[in-house]
Amino acid sequence: MEIKSEKQGSAFVVAVRGRMDRVSALEFDRAFTGWLQGGESLFVVDMEGLEYISSAGLRSLLAANQQLQGRGQIRLCNVNGLVREVFAVSGFESLFTVYPDLAAALKSPAPGADPA
Repeated sequence: MEIKSEKQGSAFVVAVRGRMDRVSALEFDRAFTGWLQGGESLFVVDMEGLEYISSAGLRSLLAANQQLQGRGQIRLCNVNGLVREVFAVSGFESLFTVYPDLAAALKSPAPGADPA
């Protein structure tokens, strides 16, 4: 799996490509912990290039989400194909805020922000 990250406004965008399996999920876990320790709290995970996600990948996303409870948010975008099917079957769509694309995920107000 390839992971690219960059700050865009108040969001920290993480683009994942390839396969998120047992080995690459550990890589994601380590990277996420570093970003969290660096003070990031609003994450947008762009899954446009993600072709496959295993149960280990789902656990990594769930663990990341739990680490942020009350301190931030993970937004997912571009969840398509087989990955979308896995999310639907596993019920993960109800655990995360899922946006159709990166622009929509970035446009949504940050948690706690005044929408006016």
